[in-house]
Amino acid sequence: METEVLWILIIVIIQGAIVGGFCSFMAKEKNRDVICWFFLGFFFSFIAILALIGVPEIKEEEIIENSASQMEEELSEDEWKCRCGEINSKHEEHCVNCGRALNAIV
Repeated sequence: METEVLWILIIVIIQGAIVGGFCSFMAKEKNRDVICWFFLGFFFSFIAILALIGVPEIKEEEIIENSASQMEEELSEDEWKCRCGEINSKHEEHCVNCGRALNAIV
């Protein structure tokens, strides 16, 4: 009996990881938060996939406009601010927090 419960738990976790990974892939294609959508897919399975299908893509122009307004904040010469809010060193090409490339922000 205990082994059956263990196998069911393993199958549910594997299924959640697969659906979560698929949701995070779809979210990346739509310029959405990858980690958030992974956990939504993990816990809510196909409901999260349906929700993600209905969510519109964030256009690159919107990302650039939002980034430009955020970049107007006072930063030192050696810093840049990512869309996620993390302040990074100019020497870093990717955000330390979310991994976005600097050229995708500017």
